Amino acid sequence: MPPLNEQPIANDPANVDFLKCLQQPGDLRTLFLQAAEFQKKSVQKLMRGVTTSRRASAIWSDAMNRVAQGVGESPLAADRECGSGCHFCCRFSTVDIMPMEAVVIAEYLQDHCSAAERDALKSRLEKIVALRKEASPAKAAQLRLGCGLLGDDGLCSVYSVRPLICAGVFSASRDVCEAIFENRDLGHDSPPFDNPARAWAMGVSGGLQRALSESGLDGNLYELNSAVLCALNTPGAAELWGRGVDVFADCLCRDPHSPPRRRPELLRFDAPSKPASHLKAARARRRRPKNSIRKR
Repeated sequence: MPPLNEQPIANDPANVDFLKCLQQPGDLRTLFLQAAEFQKKSVQKLMRGVTTSRRASAIWSDAMNRVAQGVGESPLAADRECGSGCHFCCRFSTVDIMPMEAVVIAEYLQDHCSAAERDALKSRLEKIVALRKEASPAKAAQLRLGCGLLGDDGLCSVYSVRPLICAGVFSASRDVCEAIFENRDLGHDSPPFDNPARAWAMGVSGGLQRALSESGLDGNLYELNSAVLCALNTPGAAELWGRGVDVFADCLCRDPHSPPRRRPELLRFDAPSKPASHLKAARARRRRPKNSIRKR
């Protein structure tokens, strides 16, 4: 990981707009772009070597290894105050995940939980999803709905297969996280983050989303509770998603950026606005001499 020259600015407790940081020249943007490029190429290679039913787990495992590699090299790792039992962000944050992450989590729950435990979990997820669907985004944030996968003991019930963003975002102040959760005003809208790790994890996620979309798979981001519930309720979700089936159509998706959630003609790609046949005809007309007569 390159050295971070912007630490005082990027890790300011006031938490500058992180996305704007990624759009400006600097080490954070470099980290983001490097991670995205590495992950995109890795997924393209993986897609040629695994069966459809194993795509989700293989791609997730590869991405998680890349996230771990980057966050482990962050120059701000020593400042992190996250630890076992610290669950404030899990209770007030809205987490979005990719379908393959939901599939991996669902498979883990199928293998490690009893039927009764899964039924109780699904009931909890259903209540959270129903409240989110009824409330506006601002209202949902005030409700502190949090993550349905958080256990009563304050520990993540799927920690070994947690979402990529959960593995790549770290707070440098447990006190600020607790204050935000308790609605106490310490002058911060969000905690100070380990931004090099955050940039790397978001780059891995961004490269993964683009690679999945270009491969014909759903790479959109869905609200965690709704996506995991869908994967649990869909027999063979891994196989279906790996074949390109639109499994998550009814899930909460706040920012549809690619098919099947967003129609191809609305994507912000550098694609022609007219069909290729029209472009060929237009080029042919431009090449034709003005005094030529079209044969019929």
